[in-house]
Amino acid sequence: QPAFMPSGLCAVNELIAFKTGAQVWKTIDGGASWYAVYTATGTLAPVVWMLDANTGVMADNGVLYRTTDGGENWTSSGITQPPSTIAGATGKGNVCVHGSDLWVALSSGGIAHSPDLGNTWSEPANAGWGFGNTPRIHFADTQLGMAVLHNNPFVYVTVDGGEHWIETDN
Repeated sequence: QPAFMPSGLCAVNELIAFKTGAQVWKTIDGGASWYAVYTATGTLAPVVWMLDANTGVMADNGVLYRTTDGGENWTSSGITQPPSTIAGATGKGNVCVHGSDLWVALSSGGIAHSPDLGNTWSEPANAGWGFGNTPRIHFADTQLGMAVLHNNPFVYVTVDGGEHWIETDN
């Protein structure tokens, strides 16, 4: 089995999954075999988040890519880049997808949101954002989100789509 970051696993269904390391690997047989579909351009593992078996996004070295053929090919053309470079991550956390909503953590601090899977972007005020450039983000819906900084006890929550972030008890 190829080496990968355990946090870099993205399961689509019981047969299809992706895992990341120096390459992005794909299985179509439930993990019995894996093959490489992408080679990372940066020093950190890419982050893959699939919307379904065909459509997904990947962040690698600050750039956003899209696939429409099940991850066999990834391209940055046909997708609009966020307002600033995507923050680094080690396998998961800088990208979150729900339906056509896409959020990314920005290396400049805060988050950006795309309601149409990377065609258009907005950058909320991100008031109260207390992180550097490697937070892990997750959104339950367009308003409720959480950000966590690894190796630091800071957890922040937003209830207004990233306009304001509130530090919480850890």
